[in-house]
Amino acid sequence: MHDDLHSVGPLAVIVMGVSGSGKSTLGTALAAAIDCPFMDRLRAAIAAPVDFVLMDASPGELLRRLTTRKHHYMPPSLLTSQLDTPERPQADEPAIALDATLPVAILCEQAIAWLLKRFR
Repeated sequence: MHDDLHSVGPLAVIVMGVSGSGKSTLGTALAAAIDCPFMDRLRAAIAAPVDFVLMDASPGELLRRLTTRKHHYMPPSLLTSQLDTPERPQADEPAIALDATLPVAILCEQAIAWLLKRFR
């Protein structure tokens, strides 16, 4: 658990990326790491500053993940359109891009370290 992150006060962290990048996995891990249920954290943070965590992976890695998923709504055929659509965060925006191929524990630590640095 990261009690030190609780000391910064309420905040909202949006984990973003295309389908297959690991958003749900990292979001759940972050909520567990700060000992706060995912939905409770969202509700508590609505009026807080919003920070963005971009799950970044190559098109090849994303395609590999999508083709190995069973029973998922997102067909691999839509990946190209998803990659064409999103805008990457700009340097002046409260955002960090993480390498989605890293283990979730490392991603979680990187996101928490970035958040702590921003709010201290």
